[in-house]
Amino acid sequence: MDATPLTPARRLSTSAWLAWASAALSLGLSTRNPFYLVLLLMALLVILTSFPPASQQGGMRPGGLARLVVFICSFSAIFNGLIAHVGDHPLVALPATIPVVGGAITAEALVYGGVNGLSLVTAMAAFLIISPHLEAHALLKMVPPGLARLGTVLGIALGFVPMTSRSWANIREAQQVRGHRIRSIKDLPPLVLPILTTALERALQLAEGMEIRGFGGARTPQSTLALRLLVLASLVCLVVGMALAYMTSRFSLAGWGLLLAGAAVTTTLLFRSSARPHPTRFPGPPPTRADRATFVTAGITILGAAALLNLPGALLAYTPYPSLDLPFFVPWVGLLICLPMLPALWPRSWFFVRRSSANASLAPAQPVPLPQAEYSQPVAAAPIIQFTHVSYWYPENSIPALEDITLEIPAGSFVLVTGPSGVGKSTFLRAINGLVPLFSGGRFAGEIHVAGVNTLETEPRRLSETVGFVSQSPEAQCLTDTVESEIVFPMENRGWSPGAMAWHLRRALRLMQIESLAQRPTYLLSGGERQRTALAAALSLQPQMLVLDEPTSQLDPAAADGFMEILTGLHRQMHLTIILAEHRTARVLPYITHLLHFPALGAPPLLVPATQAQQALAQSAVPLPHPLLLPAGSPAESGPAVVVEQLHFAYPGQPPILQGMHLTVAQGSWITITGRNGCGKTTLLKHLAGLLPPPIPAAKIAATSPNRGTIQVCGHPLLPRSQTSLAADQMARLVGYVPQDPDSMLFAETAIEELRFTQNNLGVYTRDPLSLLERLGLGPVAQSYPRDLSAGQRQRLALAAILIAAPAILVLDEPSLGLDPQAKWELVRLLQELQTSGATIIVATHDNFLSQAANQVYTLAEGQLTPTPAVTNVSAYAFNKQAERT
Repeated sequence: MDATPLTPARRLSTSAWLAWASAALSLGLSTRNPFYLVLLLMALLVILTSFPPASQQGGMRPGGLARLVVFICSFSAIFNGLIAHVGDHPLVALPATIPVVGGAITAEALVYGGVNGLSLVTAMAAFLIISPHLEAHALLKMVPPGLARLGTVLGIALGFVPMTSRSWANIREAQQVRGHRIRSIKDLPPLVLPILTTALERALQLAEGMEIRGFGGARTPQSTLALRLLVLASLVCLVVGMALAYMTSRFSLAGWGLLLAGAAVTTTLLFRSSARPHPTRFPGPPPTRADRATFVTAGITILGAAALLNLPGALLAYTPYPSLDLPFFVPWVGLLICLPMLPALWPRSWFFVRRSSANASLAPAQPVPLPQAEYSQPVAAAPIIQFTHVSYWYPENSIPALEDITLEIPAGSFVLVTGPSGVGKSTFLRAINGLVPLFSGGRFAGEIHVAGVNTLETEPRRLSETVGFVSQSPEAQCLTDTVESEIVFPMENRGWSPGAMAWHLRRALRLMQIESLAQRPTYLLSGGERQRTALAAALSLQPQMLVLDEPTSQLDPAAADGFMEILTGLHRQMHLTIILAEHRTARVLPYITHLLHFPALGAPPLLVPATQAQQALAQSAVPLPHPLLLPAGSPAESGPAVVVEQLHFAYPGQPPILQGMHLTVAQGSWITITGRNGCGKTTLLKHLAGLLPPPIPAAKIAATSPNRGTIQVCGHPLLPRSQTSLAADQMARLVGYVPQDPDSMLFAETAIEELRFTQNNLGVYTRDPLSLLERLGLGPVAQSYPRDLSAGQRQRLALAAILIAAPAILVLDEPSLGLDPQAKWELVRLLQELQTSGATIIVATHDNFLSQAANQVYTLAEGQLTPTPAVTNVSAYAFNKQAERT
């Protein structure tokens, strides 16, 4: 299991946060007294510092709150001063001929505008403070059952906002490493187009994730004609009543009557729907003492604010027209304003909920032994999957992704799907649960039967009980806020009882060995934890088969081995049918019953039993030439390319991830950095590429600062913005960085245009774009739309977009993701050629294949780099065996 640090992200329940927000909003919107507003902002600041958001990429911080206050108050004061010419103290007079703003600008108008802005900003700050702490899925429990389906969609959509924010940050980084800077409006498309495309793709992925999790698949009672007419009548009453009440004075009484009638009918319908079982009535964590204290203080605050608004003298109001008399301040009223920060001042031991066990949120409380009967099912001889002359073309594509496939897979099989990148493996897997063609469109021929059901006649949501599907990117399937709610979501969609959901949740957590992660936010999960969570969600409905698309591609070797042990255990004990696509075949071959090999695009796949798998792979494999391995390098005479000394770094609100790191990389050498998921490899590479804030030299900062140290790149120190530092285009010429996610770099209309974009930004035209694409095996797709390429092809295209500038240092983060052995071999050959020409190469990877060609291998653990011997002078036979294993 991955060892990502676990932090108490939410120390109040969702309902407690809502109560606190109601209290803060009621005060912020009801008062106009600047003394009270400033006091309320101070209370918000206390809450902000006491309950920081768990994610370093979201949420408001004290500095952001201060900037928001200054901006909103200044804008409101200036706007009100220009349009409101009221008061006894004019400051300046604009010509009366100027429309709207002509006339005297008074001190009263400016003060009144500033006070309104202060009131508005307190409400905005309250919302921005609580939004990172609200679990969208937990909010559904407060929605009436009749609106639960709509609430589910809205709750999932709420998770789209932080995902878009992270996508924006990734895209900005990807364009920065290509030397892109915003100088005018014409420079915006490279930033705007990727975020729009990514947002659209993310929306489609969310819709697909909801489909394969069975959303809408439960059989719900059909509404009667009378109920539909009643709903329509209530809407008509509300609309017509509002129009009559507010637009005419003659029929205002009738309008209010219609409004009340519509509201009464709507309330009745909501109460009637509440009588049905709620699809999200799953027991959550019990309320803590801090939750109860928050409810009490929020209630007192709201009642106190309502009472003050009705007292003579309007204690919370302040209107400076027509004079500037200072508002009065009553101490006991100020004490009421301070009540929202009372939970933060309580003993800290009250705020923490144990995250080490999921038992607090599961019912029943005692562990339930897993029944053995379900593991003793005999393996059926009949086929569970049947393809009959299946062909498929993606929309606007003349080349079939699948061509005339006819095969049968028996129930209880463990099938390994192999083949080069882009031959249709993912398309084949998506066809099993009906996503192809019902979700992706295009042209389809033939028939597919899964467990006797025709996939063309059954929606994927209905097939979710038969087929558990985990895509190549588990993050794309993430729909809810926490691990627990992610696993429960498919069961909620089927309308299971709370007791059944609790039992099966416990079972899925135990099977995947993630019981300690039940309450962890999904955005804090590492790659391995995401994979296990996605598999647990797929298993929660007890499907007859699992379909997995490269499930170990993002895992370190230890995590991948652990993942395979879980899969093989499920196959042996539960007799599940498992269909798994994977490039790293060696760790899977000992456990499979069949091999399904796709030799090339358009070629018929070969299905053979496990006894013939090795022979089939050997016959279809392309012989790899003898490797051009470089001998162990020595430091160049011209000096080191990278020097890192005493590098410390921690993300806000997280434990340190780099702790006093030292690294020296000689010019012209190749180093590889390995380590467990979440150990800090990507963080280190981003520092070298200048994408994270440069550390402050240790001589100028306290020894306890979480961000300190020195970094030099090609003799240039990376310094904070306040000091002299390299510009983005200068840094891009020195260091070329390729992130794990290639999609953040791709936005152009064609593959070759991606390379030309980098050339134009940096003014470097030493390489021919087409020849580089051909060198990476992308020549045939040079004129193709980048996002239509396979995962491996997009990875190589992102690499080409950086290599075209011939940077002195090449920094690669998991460059072999999605690559088949032949493509990885070609990548190694290319990197060796670059190294021979003088480039310095730094690679972070889990793939041992890439480490074979490195001059030095480092292991990153506990914030420190430890050198390990590099493998050199390897024979062609041994190197080819290594390619097969990795």
